[in-house]
Amino acid sequence: LDGVGGAGTLILFVASAVEIVLRYRRSTGDQRAQMKWFAAASALAAGGFILGFATLPDNPAIAFALLTPLIPIAAGIAILRYHLYDIDVVISKTVVVALLAAFIAVVYVAVVVGIGTIAGSTTSPALSIAATVLVAVLFQPVRVRAQRLANRLVYGERATPYEVIAGFSERVADAVSTDRVLPQMAEAAGRGVGATEVSIRVRLPGGLERIERWLAPRVDRDRVAEPWTVTIGYQGEPVGDLIVTKPANDPLTPGEQSLLRDLAAQAGLALHNVRLTEELEIRLRELDEQAAALRVSRERLVTARDAQRRGLQRDIHEGPEHQLLDIGRRLAAVDRPEEIDPLVDQANATLDGLRDLARGIFPPLLAEQGMVPALLAHIRKVGANATVESSDAFGVRRFDPDTEAGVYFCCLQAIQNVIRHADNAPCVVALSGDADAIAFEIRDDGPGFDVAATPRGMGLQIVQDRVDALDGSLQVTSDPGHGTRVAVRLPIRALEPAP
Repeated sequence: LDGVGGAGTLILFVASAVEIVLRYRRSTGDQRAQMKWFAAASALAAGGFILGFATLPDNPAIAFALLTPLIPIAAGIAILRYHLYDIDVVISKTVVVALLAAFIAVVYVAVVVGIGTIAGSTTSPALSIAATVLVAVLFQPVRVRAQRLANRLVYGERATPYEVIAGFSERVADAVSTDRVLPQMAEAAGRGVGATEVSIRVRLPGGLERIERWLAPRVDRDRVAEPWTVTIGYQGEPVGDLIVTKPANDPLTPGEQSLLRDLAAQAGLALHNVRLTEELEIRLRELDEQAAALRVSRERLVTARDAQRRGLQRDIHEGPEHQLLDIGRRLAAVDRPEEIDPLVDQANATLDGLRDLARGIFPPLLAEQGMVPALLAHIRKVGANATVESSDAFGVRRFDPDTEAGVYFCCLQAIQNVIRHADNAPCVVALSGDADAIAFEIRDDGPGFDVAATPRGMGLQIVQDRVDALDGSLQVTSDPGHGTRVAVRLPIRALEPAP
């Protein structure tokens, strides 16, 4: 029987050793660290058994019996050190129950045995009642202190999961501004799970993001585990992420992951509010930039109009004004009637010059018949190689004067650019409109240019300023060798039937 038992024991040892080796090779991370403890203890126990055979052949089990307790001790170290099975709650409650049991026993012994011995009677019912009353009075304060001690033993300096959630809610509620919400949320989550670093990332429109980080003091950040991330959502939409990093030797347990998911669920509304605030601030900055650009554009328009007025004043002074003064002097010196005819011709020429100046400011044809006839007349006058395409709306409706003037002068400037920079290449002026806006574009077959590498010239800047003044949009597309397209869209301020 001893031979059979020894052979069976040897087979069990070999099979156990093989299984331990296989489990160790298949395991990774924390499981491998746990298997190291168990394998080391098993190896010591097996070595003790073999040593017992060599040194104590009559009773070899003594050495094995002395070393066998190392196996459950190693398993306990693996469980506690690496939080296997997440037994924190069980350990905490066990510590509390043990402390309370010890407290009750001490009180009962002190009252019943101690006082009873002094009084000469340890069986008095009054002493038992007094001990019960004392335990009932002191039970709650002792339980609270026992719970704190258990939490300190299990969680270290961290709070319990309930305290973490409660503190997290209080911090979010007490934050007076969105700038304080994210740092307080990160700190509460980090201290709750003993993290070395916690980041809260808010997802913003356009692929932008805002990140707030909390760093634990006095920790070794060179030895950390892989960051663990949980998505924060609000009404089914992801609004951010909670990213937690812990020490390499103290990774997140399933219980801590569950706690962080609960915190992420609570943080959804707060991050949604932060996101709305960030979006509002971005929009306000964009509006400020647009307002600044509009102010600059209007200043350029004012400067351009001042220059136009000065140029007009110069043209009148150097042309019609001098001619009229000359006509006046010559009329004063007329002696014979036949000298009046040349003065009449000169007066008519001066009148034509004044009309040309007036047409340059606002052509009468534009006011009388609209944009298409005015554009066709200008194209014929300057000899541009251009055609006009328009929708039916332009034949039956008139737009407000400012809008029509904006379209007309933008097209004139674009045609002038084609004549000057594209060697009067063929181009098309296409106009269309709907109930909300007028859209027009000028397409030419010129040499084109690199829009990104070429700064805008004065002509395009004038078009941009006019478009900005009418709250419109301008788009310029061009490629070397493929012509240029200038597209404009202007909102309609008024739309009336043509007379």
